[in-house]
Amino acid sequence: MNKPCLIVVMFFSLTTALFAQNQAARLTFRSTEGVAIPTVVAESAGDLSRVPLWDEDETSTGWILTIDQEDQTPAIDGWTRGEGSGEDSQRILWRKRSFAFVQDAIISVDMRHVRITARFENSSSSTVRVQPSLLVDTVLGEATGLPFLLEDGTYISSETRLSGSQIPLWLKSRRDVESPALTFLFTGEEGGTLPQEVIIANWLRLKEEGREFEVEAGRSFDALPLSENDSAVKLRFAPEAIPAGQSREWVVVLGLDERPFPGGFDRLEGDGGQAAVENARLRSYTLRQRLRDLDAVIDSIDELLDNEDAITTETVADIENRLDRQEQLRTEYENL
Repeated sequence: MNKPCLIVVMFFSLTTALFAQNQAARLTFRSTEGVAIPTVVAESAGDLSRVPLWDEDETSTGWILTIDQEDQTPAIDGWTRGEGSGEDSQRILWRKRSFAFVQDAIISVDMRHVRITARFENSSSSTVRVQPSLLVDTVLGEATGLPFLLEDGTYISSETRLSGSQIPLWLKSRRDVESPALTFLFTGEEGGTLPQEVIIANWLRLKEEGREFEVEAGRSFDALPLSENDSAVKLRFAPEAIPAGQSREWVVVLGLDERPFPGGFDRLEGDGGQAAVENARLRSYTLRQRLRDLDAVIDSIDELLDNEDAITTETVADIENRLDRQEQLRTEYENL
């Protein structure tokens, strides 16, 4: 059941960059059997690999709506599904009787984050009380059982419920050190709607126990008889009373890392948006070019190690100068 995931890429230092094989990762939309799904495209060594950010199976990852104390999962409870797309966005629309639930997904200007706006529309003749929850099936643990990471450096490896001030700026799940990681952004300039609570547990337990879910402290994600290391995150938002003829919105932001591009979702608004597009393109080009340059430096180092007679003060100084230049470029990159 573990599918949604993202690639995390950070430029902490020049050393990190030397080994960042997925530095050119970006987000795009992919259509699978006619269904538009936000997808990560990771480019490494000229090869194109595709890793789904959003699950193809909406019964695995998707929204659960508690409407007047009754749980409804649009993907399996008889809601009619529709979809559409714009120049840079994708839409999934669910309808049932007098209700509609619309998801609009848009990718940021630097193609490293996606914002999903979910809107519940009440076309009935009376007020309804709606509490949405987003269940996200992560790939955590299938290979190594790495835990979730919080912004304060804390790791989570067993069932946990976070609420109020416990909810961090971001939460990251990761399969292993090589695979993509999924980062939820909860607050900040480009963060989503703050959930009422964030629950981390085994996917099947979260799916089957619904609103009645009770966290068992210390229980791992693979405690029998449930599937091994099948972790998931549920974002439960505060309930809203929605009068007849009105609607409410909730926003979820996911990304390749915890540092969104400032104003990255406003690229269609005026000339500033176009400037942001050009900045993002320059940033992307710079990343790719620096990786090529670093690869050339590594080749030069390997050649020197294979031919010790060529190791001189001058050749070592040349390597150091080239690395210094890359460090200067890193500083310039951070100011883009």
